[in-house]
Amino acid sequence: MAALALPVGWAEEMDPFGANAYAPALLSLALAVVCLAAAARLAVGRDVGAGIVQPRPGPADAPHLDSPLALTRRLQGVSLASWAYAVGAYCFLLGLILSSADDIVGGNADAANLIEQLGGSGRLQDVMAALVLGWVGIAAGAWTVTYATQLRAEEASGRTEVQLATGVTRARYLGVAVLVSVVGVVVILAAAGVLMGLGHGITGGSWGSAFADAVGGAAVQVPAALVVGGLVVACYAWWPRYVAAGWGVITAILLLEVVGDALNLPQWVLDLSPFTHTPRVPLDDAEPLPLVVLTLVAAAFYALAYARFAGVARVRRRDVPGV
Repeated sequence: MAALALPVGWAEEMDPFGANAYAPALLSLALAVVCLAAAARLAVGRDVGAGIVQPRPGPADAPHLDSPLALTRRLQGVSLASWAYAVGAYCFLLGLILSSADDIVGGNADAANLIEQLGGSGRLQDVMAALVLGWVGIAAGAWTVTYATQLRAEEASGRTEVQLATGVTRARYLGVAVLVSVVGVVVILAAAGVLMGLGHGITGGSWGSAFADAVGGAAVQVPAALVVGGLVVACYAWWPRYVAAGWGVITAILLLEVVGDALNLPQWVLDLSPFTHTPRVPLDDAEPLPLVVLTLVAAAFYALAYARFAGVARVRRRDVPGV
C-alpha cells in the first residue's frame, strides 16, 4: 500500500496487460495538470533578479576559452554530460534486467507480443536491447537538434558575430560545430552501449557477448543519428530560422518507429526515417551497406552546410547578422 502513495505506484496499478485500470491514469494526469498550473503561477509571480547572493562580474580575461572548441566545450559540456548520464543510467538499469526478461514478462502473451511487435522476433532479451538502443539512437539525434538550436541562439544574441570578428574563420567555426555534433552522438551512444553491457554482465550475462551485443547495437545507431545531425546543421546554415523544425523531424521519426507498422503505412513512408535502415543488433546481423549509405548521406548534409556557411564550392556565404 505504501507504493500507492507515489506516482510510480499509480503506474504499476494501471496494469495495462491485466486489470487495465483507468483510475490511476486519470489520477496521474490530474497531478500533472496541477503541477503545471503551480509552475506557471510561480513563474509569473517570481521576483527575478533579487537573489540573496550579490552577483559578481567574471574575470577580466579567460585564457582557457582561447579557441572556438574550448568555448564550445565550456558551453555544451554540461549539457552533453547530462544527456549521456541520463541515457547511460537508463540503459544500465535495462541491462540489469535483460537476463531476467522472460521471467519479468511472466508468460504474459500480450506483453511479449507488444515487445516483439515493436522490436522484432527472437530472444526476448535481444528484442528488448535492440528496441531500446533504437530509441537511444533517436535520443542522440534529438541532442543534435538541441545543439543546433543553441548555435542559432548564439548567433541571434550576437555572440557568433564576436567570434567571427576575431581570427576565427567561418570554416573553423562550422568545423567545430560539426565536430561537436559528431562527438556528442558518439558519446551518448557509447555511454548507452557500455553501461547496458555492464549491467547485463553484472546480472549473469556472459561478459564478452554482453558488451559485444550492447556496444554493437549502440554503434550501428551512429550513422542514422548523424543523418539527423547533418540535417539540422545544414538547416542552420541555410535557413537558421527553421532550426527548431528539427523537433518535428524527431517527432516524425518517433511516430514512424513506434506506430508505423501498426498503421500499415507504405514501406516508402517508413523508409523516410533513417532509423528504419539501421540493423537491429543484437537481434540481427549488422549489414554494412545501409550503414555506409547513411554515413554518406550524413556527410552530404554536413558538406551542404559548409557550402552555405563557409562559402565553399562558389556558393554565396550566408549573412551572419552583424558580420
